[in-house]
Amino acid sequence: MPNHPYREFDRWLGDSEASNWNEYIREQVGLGIIPTFTQRDWNSLEAAIAHKPAFWLQRCVVSLGKSRHAKALPLLKTLLAHADRDTQILAAYELDWAEEPIEHELGSVIRRLYASIPEAERSDYPEIESLLKKSAR
Repeated sequence: MPNHPYREFDRWLGDSEASNWNEYIREQVGLGIIPTFTQRDWNSLEAAIAHKPAFWLQRCVVSLGKSRHAKALPLLKTLLAHADRDTQILAAYELDWAEEPIEHELGSVIRRLYASIPEAERSDYPEIESLLKKSAR
Protein backbone atom coordinates (compact mmCIF):
# COMPACT_ATOMS: atom_id res chain seq x y z
CA MET A 1 0.00 0.00 0.00
CA PRO A 2 1.47 3.38 -0.97
CA ASN A 3 2.29 5.85 1.81
CA HIS A 4 0.77 8.73 -0.12
CA PRO A 5 -1.85 7.28 -2.46
CA TYR A 6 -2.66 10.52 -4.27
CA ARG A 7 1.02 11.20 -5.01
CA GLU A 8 1.37 7.64 -6.31
CA PHE A 9 -1.79 8.12 -8.42
CA ASP A 10 -0.42 11.35 -9.89
CA ARG A 11 2.95 9.72 -10.62
CA TRP A 12 1.33 6.80 -12.48
CA LEU A 13 -0.83 9.14 -14.59
CA GLY A 14 2.33 10.89 -15.72
CA ASP A 15 3.56 14.39 -16.35
CA SER A 16 3.11 14.42 -20.14
CA GLU A 17 1.26 12.66 -22.93
CA ALA A 18 4.51 10.81 -23.64
CA SER A 19 4.46 9.26 -20.15
CA ASN A 20 3.95 5.52 -20.20
CA TRP A 21 0.24 4.58 -20.10
CA ASN A 22 -1.31 1.21 -20.84
CA GLU A 23 -3.97 -1.24 -19.67
CA TYR A 24 -1.71 -2.60 -16.91
CA ILE A 25 -1.18 0.87 -15.46
CA ARG A 26 -4.90 1.64 -15.70
CA GLU A 27 -5.64 -1.50 -13.69
CA GLN A 28 -2.84 -0.82 -11.20
CA VAL A 29 -4.17 2.68 -10.57
CA GLY A 30 -7.87 1.79 -10.61
CA LEU A 31 -7.70 -1.40 -8.59
CA GLY A 32 -4.50 -0.97 -6.60
CA ILE A 33 -4.15 2.69 -5.70
CA ILE A 34 -7.62 4.26 -5.71
CA PRO A 35 -8.99 1.78 -3.14
CA THR A 36 -6.29 2.98 -0.70
CA PHE A 37 -7.35 6.64 -0.96
CA THR A 38 -8.09 8.45 2.26
CA GLN A 39 -10.46 11.40 2.40
CA ARG A 40 -7.40 13.64 2.11
CA ASP A 41 -6.45 11.90 -1.16
CA TRP A 42 -9.98 12.33 -2.54
CA ASN A 43 -9.80 16.03 -1.62
CA SER A 44 -6.41 16.33 -3.37
CA LEU A 45 -7.79 14.67 -6.49
CA GLU A 46 -10.87 16.87 -6.51
CA ALA A 47 -8.70 19.99 -6.25
CA ALA A 48 -6.26 18.75 -8.91
CA ILE A 49 -8.80 18.17 -11.66
CA ALA A 50 -9.35 21.91 -11.95
CA HIS A 51 -5.84 22.50 -13.32
CA LYS A 52 -4.63 19.26 -14.88
CA PRO A 53 -4.14 18.87 -18.66
CA ALA A 54 -6.55 16.87 -20.83
CA PHE A 55 -4.32 13.77 -21.13
CA TRP A 56 -4.13 13.52 -17.32
CA LEU A 57 -7.89 14.00 -16.93
CA GLN A 58 -8.54 11.27 -19.49
CA ARG A 59 -6.24 8.87 -17.66
CA CYS A 60 -7.92 9.87 -14.43
CA VAL A 61 -11.36 9.10 -15.88
CA VAL A 62 -10.46 5.61 -17.03
CA SER A 63 -8.76 4.87 -13.71
CA LEU A 64 -11.76 6.10 -11.72
CA GLY A 65 -14.02 4.09 -13.99
CA LYS A 66 -11.94 0.97 -13.45
CA SER A 67 -12.18 1.39 -9.69
CA ARG A 68 -15.97 1.87 -9.60
CA HIS A 69 -15.39 3.39 -6.15
CA ALA A 70 -18.41 5.25 -4.75
CA LYS A 71 -16.34 8.42 -4.32
CA ALA A 72 -15.16 8.21 -7.94
CA LEU A 73 -18.65 8.56 -9.38
CA PRO A 74 -19.24 12.21 -8.36
CA LEU A 75 -15.83 13.11 -9.80
CA LEU A 76 -16.74 11.39 -13.06
CA LYS A 77 -19.92 13.47 -13.14
CA THR A 78 -17.90 16.63 -12.51
CA LEU A 79 -15.60 15.75 -15.41
CA LEU A 80 -18.60 14.99 -17.60
CA ALA A 81 -19.96 18.45 -16.83
CA HIS A 82 -16.78 20.54 -17.00
CA ALA A 83 -13.96 18.88 -18.95
CA ASP A 84 -12.93 18.97 -22.60
CA ARG A 85 -15.01 17.00 -25.12
CA ASP A 86 -12.77 13.91 -25.24
CA THR A 87 -12.70 13.66 -21.46
CA GLN A 88 -16.48 14.12 -21.37
CA ILE A 89 -16.91 11.22 -23.80
CA LEU A 90 -14.73 8.99 -21.63
CA ALA A 91 -16.62 10.04 -18.51
CA ALA A 92 -19.93 9.24 -20.24
CA TYR A 93 -18.61 5.81 -21.14
CA GLU A 94 -17.46 5.07 -17.59
CA LEU A 95 -20.68 6.36 -16.00
CA ASP A 96 -22.81 4.33 -18.37
CA TRP A 97 -20.85 1.16 -17.62
CA ALA A 98 -21.15 1.86 -13.89
CA GLU A 99 -24.92 1.98 -14.42
CA GLU A 100 -24.88 5.12 -12.32
CA PRO A 101 -28.12 7.11 -12.07
CA ILE A 102 -27.74 10.42 -13.88
CA GLU A 103 -29.22 13.53 -12.36
CA HIS A 104 -31.68 15.40 -14.51
CA GLU A 105 -29.46 18.51 -14.22
CA LEU A 106 -26.73 16.78 -16.25
CA GLY A 107 -29.16 16.33 -19.14
CA SER A 108 -28.29 19.65 -20.77
CA VAL A 109 -24.56 18.84 -20.59
CA ILE A 110 -25.15 15.44 -22.15
CA ARG A 111 -27.38 16.94 -24.88
CA ARG A 112 -24.65 19.49 -25.77
CA LEU A 113 -22.05 16.74 -25.85
CA TYR A 114 -24.25 14.58 -28.07
CA ALA A 115 -24.94 17.53 -30.38
CA SER A 116 -21.19 18.17 -30.71
CA ILE A 117 -20.71 14.75 -32.30
CA PRO A 118 -21.31 14.66 -36.05
CA GLU A 119 -24.57 12.84 -36.77
CA ALA A 120 -22.82 10.19 -38.86
CA GLU A 121 -20.60 9.31 -35.85
CA ARG A 122 -23.24 9.26 -33.11
CA SER A 123 -23.80 5.52 -33.40
CA ASP A 124 -20.17 5.12 -32.26
CA TYR A 125 -21.15 6.57 -28.86
CA PRO A 126 -24.11 4.56 -27.53
CA GLU A 127 -23.10 5.39 -23.96
CA ILE A 128 -23.93 9.06 -24.51
CA GLU A 129 -27.37 8.21 -25.85
CA SER A 130 -27.85 5.88 -22.88
CA LEU A 131 -26.95 8.69 -20.47
CA LEU A 132 -29.39 10.99 -22.24
CA LYS A 133 -32.15 8.49 -21.54
CA LYS A 134 -31.05 8.10 -17.92
CA SER A 135 -31.03 11.87 -17.38
CA ALA A 136 -34.58 12.17 -18.72
CA ARG A 137 -35.98 9.83 -16.06
